[in-house]
Amino acid sequence: MRSTLLISILALPALAIAQSDRIDLFSFVMPDAQLIAGANVNAAKTSPFGQFVLSQIPMGEKYLSGFMNETGIDPRSDISEVVAAWNGTPSSSAKWVIGAHGNFGPSIETIEVNMLKNGGAITRLPGVDLIEAGQPGINAQTANICIGLFTDGFTDIIGDCTTVHGAVEFGAVTGTSASSLALKAQQLRSQQDLWFASVVPVAQFANVVVAGNSGAVNLSSVLKGNLFQAIQQITGGVKFVSTAQNAGAQFSAEVMMDTPQDATSLLNVVNFIVGLLKMNSGAGPAAGGIAALLGDLDASANGSVLTIGANIPESTLEQLFLQVSQLATTSVPALSRQ
Repeated sequence: MRSTLLISILALPALAIAQSDRIDLFSFVMPDAQLIAGANVNAAKTSPFGQFVLSQIPMGEKYLSGFMNETGIDPRSDISEVVAAWNGTPSSSAKWVIGAHGNFGPSIETIEVNMLKNGGAITRLPGVDLIEAGQPGINAQTANICIGLFTDGFTDIIGDCTTVHGAVEFGAVTGTSASSLALKAQQLRSQQDLWFASVVPVAQFANVVVAGNSGAVNLSSVLKGNLFQAIQQITGGVKFVSTAQNAGAQFSAEVMMDTPQDATSLLNVVNFIVGLLKMNSGAGPAAGGIAALLGDLDASANGSVLTIGANIPESTLEQLFLQVSQLATTSVPALSRQ
C-alpha cells in the first residue's frame, strides 16, 4: 500500500490540492455510491433548533471532550459542511468516504500525533497528508482506514483506504459523480440542510438490526417483506426554518416503488402506523412527543412515488430532543451493568 502512495506522489496533479476550499465535496463520492448523505452544518448551527441543541451540550461532556482531545476539532464551530457516501449498507466491508469542509488547520498536528501513537503511518504528498490508521495489534493495511488532511486546513476526508486514495488522487480532477443518485443528492443538497439519497435495498438494513430482543427481530422480518423489497430509492431531507412567524423544521421524503400499486400499499401502511401512534399518544412523554411530531404529517401517492412531508414546530423539536437525551442518559448506565 505504501508503494502505491509513493507512486501517487508522482501522479498527483498539483491543481487538485492547490486550494482545497474550492474542491466540491461531491468530487470525493465514488461512482458506484448507493447511499449519499450530507449536512450544511453552518445552516443547522445558526437555526433556532441548532442554537438550542448547542446550548444543551455541557462544556465538559465526556464524548465531546474526548473527540476534541483526539482530533483537535470542535464540531460546534470548526465544521461547515459534510458529505458522506457508501457503496452499500454501511458496514466494515463497504467502501465509504466522509468529506468535510471547515477550519481544520489547527487540528492537523493533533490528529497526526495521536494517529502515530496508535500505530498509524503518514505519507506527505503535495498539499495532502495521507494517514493509514493503525490499531493496537493490527497493521495499518488490515485496519483499512485512511485519512486525508489537506494541509491548507480547509478539507479533511476519511474512509476506506482505496476510496480515500482515489478521492485524493483523482476525485478533485475528474469532477463530481454523474450517477442519477448523485444528481438527486446534489439537488437535495441545494435545497435542504440535512439530506440523504439511497438506492440500497431496504432488506439489507435488516442485517444491521441488532439481534437479541424481540422488537429488533420483528423489525428485521418486516424489512425483508415483499413491500419493502419493492422500494427502488429513498430520498429525504430537513430544512430548518428560522422566520419570526414559523420557527422549526420542514421534513420531506420521497419513496420510489416498483409500481403504483406498491406506492399505494406503502401509503396505507404509513397511514396505519401514524394512526396507531396517535391513538397511543397518552402512553408516555415519548409517545406524546412522537404524536406531536406526526400531527402535521402529510403523505400521498403519485404514480410509483410516495411523498411524505411534515412541518415540525420548534417547541416539538426541543421537546423531542430533551426526551431523547434523557432516554440516552438513563439507558447507557443500564446497558453497562449487563
